[in-house]
Amino acid sequence: MATDGEDVRSASRALRDAAAAFSRALGQTVAEAGAQAGRELAEELRQATKDLNDAALRLGVDPTEPRRSPRAERTRADLLEAARRVFAEKGYEGASVGDVAAAAGYTKGAVYANFGSKEELFLELAKELTAIDAAFAQPRAGEDVRAAFVPHPASDETLRETLLGLELYVYAIRHPEARADLSPLVVQAYDGLAALVHRARSGDDGRPPTRDERDTMLGLVAVHTLGAILAPLLPDPHEAEGAVARLVERMLAG
Repeated sequence: MATDGEDVRSASRALRDAAAAFSRALGQTVAEAGAQAGRELAEELRQATKDLNDAALRLGVDPTEPRRSPRAERTRADLLEAARRVFAEKGYEGASVGDVAAAAGYTKGAVYANFGSKEELFLELAKELTAIDAAFAQPRAGEDVRAAFVPHPASDETLRETLLGLELYVYAIRHPEARADLSPLVVQAYDGLAALVHRARSGDDGRPPTRDERDTMLGLVAVHTLGAILAPLLPDPHEAEGAVARLVERMLAG
């Protein structure tokens, strides 16, 4: 039996779809119906959709989030995993929806059905990555803060993760309209890393990181990122790894 939340979600989506269909039909018949009357009807329908969405949210239901089958969840996960590889290798500008679909073994229609556009797919990937960073920054028993900043052994996967992280920042710089969505994610990740430095310096005393600790965090991130980029380019990748490890020790001890 459907729950109240499911009923509200279904009704909201149906009304939203009806509003979209009505708007398309209105565009075709506005000359017959009259522009003013058409605008008034469209506004009433949009307001009805908003009221139903608000009611759904008060019930704790997100009307915009459809219920997915296990198969649909698997498709979505496959597309996100493929997007990680493709965007890291080609960058956002160089990658296409077809590239992601091919890497995942699906059609382009599968990408559009799950994300709507390349931009929506990229932003969803950014949310996923920053959520992982935020979870990593949570306090845990026996944690070694240095492990968050020292470089991992050089590998294609390490380099791919670094390039993907940099691509998120490059995208935000090139697309100012996306900063409202990306900036909170960056702040969340940086706050978590600053808290790591604070715990290494002062312990978990419940106070926020100091300005000096936030400065140290920024230096650690910069050193870690540059080390990951340099490692595969130097004759001896361990040279960069060793330099980063020593700098991390100095900054955390400082």
